[in-house]
Amino acid sequence: MYSYSTIVMITIAVMLSLGFLTLFIIQLVMGAMHFNKCPVQPMFPWLNLVSGSTGMLLFLAVPMIFLFCKLKWKKLITCLIILVTILALFFLVWTIYSNYARFSASNSMNIMQYENATLSTYCHPQLAEVTRGTFITLDVILGLSTCLVSGGAAAS
Repeated sequence: MYSYSTIVMITIAVMLSLGFLTLFIIQLVMGAMHFNKCPVQPMFPWLNLVSGSTGMLLFLAVPMIFLFCKLKWKKLITCLIILVTILALFFLVWTIYSNYARFSASNSMNIMQYENATLSTYCHPQLAEVTRGTFITLDVILGLSTCLVSGGAAAS
């Protein structure tokens, strides 16, 4: 049977996976719903769309590696591992860029307004808040995941 620590690690991994999935769906929906609704920061929808779609691809591709391992499809496993590695590196670079773009937008946050959509300083309030919130949450979840993975590797 599984040890207590193994059950705890599996539970935490499932919870983090659900957190990632929820975050990626929120990013995709918000980026698509409010695509041209932030003239003051036109990158906000793109930050959400690219992050959400890349995250969803990773979320779907990683379990496929385990499936292909069970089926012993070595060539597909190799291709998928290469694809996941490239996607993960892109996702990491995109997350760093998104944080830079979001924090460098702090100057425009002072002039950003949410009432008059005809002005160039307008940004849809849900898009602005979701962009800030999802990337901060993503940073926290990525940090926790890194700690868990490195802690689990050190314990092995």
